[in-house]
Amino acid sequence: MDAEIAFSIEQLRTANSDDAHHHLLEIDAALVPQLITAYQLEGDPHIRIMLIEIIGEYRRLDDIGFLAEALQSNNPDLWKAALDALVKIDQPASVLALIDARNKLQAHSPKIEWIDEAIQQIDDAQS
Repeated sequence: MDAEIAFSIEQLRTANSDDAHHHLLEIDAALVPQLITAYQLEGDPHIRIMLIEIIGEYRRLDDIGFLAEALQSNNPDLWKAALDALVKIDQPASVLALIDARNKLQAHSPKIEWIDEAIQQIDDAQS
C-alpha cells in the first residue's frame, strides 16, 4: 500500500481525521483499490465506514461490486454508508446491485424500504 495512503488512514484515528479524510478524497482515482484493500484489512467499524464514504465519493463503476458486498454487513451504519455510496454512483449497475441486495432480504426486513428509496433516487436522477 502506498505509504501516503497508509499514513492518511492512520490519521483517520486521530484529531487530524478531517485533514486525512480530505486528503484521501484527493488521491488519484487509480489508487482507490488500495482504499478497498485497507477496508478489507480494517477492524475498526468507524474507520471502515469512513473508507466506504470516501470510496463512494469517487463514483467509480469499478467499485459497485465492493459496495454491494458491503451491503451484506450487519452493522447498520456501515450498511447505510454502502447504500449511500451506491446512490452517489448513480448508474444502472448500482440499481442492479441494490435489486440483488433487496432480493436477498427477508420479506419484512426494514432495509427493503431503504433500498426501494435508493433505487427511486437513482431512477429520478436518470430521468
